[in-house]
Amino acid sequence: MKFEKDGANLLSNKLFKMKYDGQGNVRVHILEMCSIASRLEDVGRKFDDELFMLLVIGSLPQQFDNFKVIARTKDWELDEFISRCAVFETSIRMDDMSGSVGQNERVIRCFSCGREGHHWKNCTNSVSGIKMA
Repeated sequence: MKFEKDGANLLSNKLFKMKYDGQGNVRVHILEMCSIASRLEDVGRKFDDELFMLLVIGSLPQQFDNFKVIARTKDWELDEFISRCAVFETSIRMDDMSGSVGQNERVIRCFSCGREGHHWKNCTNSVSGIKMA
């Protein structure tokens, strides 16, 4: 019996300390937490879905802050919660991808007129009045 109690304490600690680092898939992270909760239930420590979802919300990183606010106000079943969390993660990744498209592109500035968007060879706004191209 003592061994089971010690094992349950270790599993409880692991569950409460789990954090999703943004690597991999949030659905896998939640399912790992479900697995630990299920093992705890086998030794008599049951978490209701609401408490479990609060544990999951607490394990999510800052990028999920908007989802955390929404999830706390909704009365979702666990399956719907997991699904919506995965959808939110997809939207985060899409936003990250669309925001990073132009990060490696340099801003082109004309040495003749100082404006952005063209080279001096193509400048029609030359300061000296002479067209460079």
